[in-house]
This record gives sequence, structure tokens and C-alpha cells, in this order.
Amino acid sequence: MMKKVGIRELKTHLSGYIEKVKSGERLIVSERAKPVACIIPFDTQELQPIWSLVENHSLHWDGTKPKGLKGKIKLKGIKLTSQYVAEDREK
Repeated sequence: MMKKVGIRELKTHLSGYIEKVKSGERLIVSERAKPVACIIPFDTQELQPIWSLVENHSLHWDGTKPKGLKGKIKLKGIKLTSQYVAEDREK
């Protein structure tokens, strides 16, 4: 079971919690009793596929919010769900 810690408690005793994470413990960080983040050891096996993508330059994130698609995706020969609903309403 992961230990839960509030943001204020984490800020106050950050060094101690980092030591616990370094020894393998996982932490759930909460804000007003709602989980908002999870702190896990850096070398965790589940992160290895992600780090290999970063190391191979296949994955890059500059820390900014994703901007989304530049344009619309056009579907050829396929109706949108909204078109089916509109046709059904006309019947």
C-alpha cells in the first residue's frame, strides 16, 4: 500500500520523503484529501519503456501544454456519429 501525504506535509518534510522514495517507497500526494500526484523511484521498471523512448529521441516534451492538432482531420467516405444522429432524427 502506498503512503498518502498532503502537500503541506510534503513541503515541510521533503528531504525525508525523498529518502523514503529513494529506498523504494511510493507516495500519493494529496490536496484537500484528493490524490493529485504519485511520486515513485526514478529507476522504476514501469518507467523504462518511456525513458528508452526519450533516450532514442522518439519522445520529447518541452514542459508546455500540448497544443493539439493544427487542422481538422478529414474522414473520407465515413460518416460522423453526429451525421447518423441527424439522419435518425429526420426519420
